[in-house]
Amino acid sequence: MPMAPAQLEQQLARQLAPVYLIAGDEPLQLGEAADAVRAAARRAGFDERELLETGADFDWSALAGAVGSLSLFSQRRLIELRIAATKSGGKGDGVGRQGADAIRRCLERPSDDVLLLILA
Repeated sequence: MPMAPAQLEQQLARQLAPVYLIAGDEPLQLGEAADAVRAAARRAGFDERELLETGADFDWSALAGAVGSLSLFSQRRLIELRIAATKSGGKGDGVGRQGADAIRRCLERPSDDVLLLILA
């Protein structure tokens, strides 16, 4: 559900969703929204954060591995997926079919112990 930054703060105060997609053209607003989700996740006990950055050589099975693996240090984890910007005419950037399928599989089986934050 699309929402304005002010609405995000209200929603985070009520409850955490299993997945957040933060996208847009304004870097400052994107950063602030991501910081708000990270802070809410920490307050909710998501003590560990794993960062995945996509690129031309990104192995999308790493997302499934991160979401499905158990942590040695924390019960609850924040998985942050940063999707590289697509360059006009560039190949291998963005999500593509493999990425879309990997993300869809994560959405089909959300976990109470994993929060997925997607930045695009």
